[in-house]
Amino acid sequence: MARKQTVTVTKIRKVLARCKFDPKKGGPLAIIIEQHIDDPRYLESRAIEMIREAQLAIRQEMTGPDNPMTGFDVYQSKMDNAILLLAIAEVVNDQFRK
Repeated sequence: MARKQTVTVTKIRKVLARCKFDPKKGGPLAIIIEQHIDDPRYLESRAIEMIREAQLAIRQEMTGPDNPMTGFDVYQSKMDNAILLLAIAEVVNDQFRK
């Protein structure tokens, strides 16, 4: 019988710790955030797109000689970026409410 998975505060903290973002470091995520920092709806839709890409990576197990990352690595990276974008969108929304 399969063991029941449990969600703990420690596990959630580990996920959030992986999602750290430094805007001073370049990269595609920094560019997305910089260009759309005033549009939380765009950030949310981009996060949804990344979640879909993550699901696709897990299903297709996108590996090969050109891509050494496993499907789970791609999944984890895309989900981390999506979580980060959603968090930033929430911060932007909070600023609009004030």
